[in-house]
Amino acid sequence: MAKPTVGNMEFESLIKHVNADDPLQIVIRCHLIVESKLIKLIELSLENKNELDVEKLNFPTKVNLAFALGCIEEKYLKPVLLNINSLRNKFAHNIKYELSENDVMKLYNKNPSLELVLEKGFKERSLLDRLRAAIAMTFIELDVTEKAIEEIST
Repeated sequence: MAKPTVGNMEFESLIKHVNADDPLQIVIRCHLIVESKLIKLIELSLENKNELDVEKLNFPTKVNLAFALGCIEEKYLKPVLLNINSLRNKFAHNIKYELSENDVMKLYNKNPSLELVLEKGFKERSLLDRLRAAIAMTFIELDVTEKAIEEIST
């Protein structure tokens, strides 16, 4: 079983940005890091990756392509990624947007590993802490998937 590469630059960058005090910074910067990981997953899964410029696709199309290629599970990771994107859009298009309980709970819904985090006492944590945990767990799931695809490919 592949493990997240905790010492890698992407993970270190994610941790740096996820620990910011500003929800806007957390969401926008972490969305970019998650998107970068999603692009890597897609490119690893494409037979002829030079035939498609994945970076030019919008985020929901990248998520759908990753699902179509079998990189992510529709029941769990797909809705979380789409909800992260929706939250990113709320912040990107309204500088005064305020993070809500509903925003954060959408990141946890239907994902057993994230729901387990809530059951283990995270419900009492701050809204920002729950946002941080959801984004970090999503990144780790993508990272583990990337490592698994790399192992299969070699």
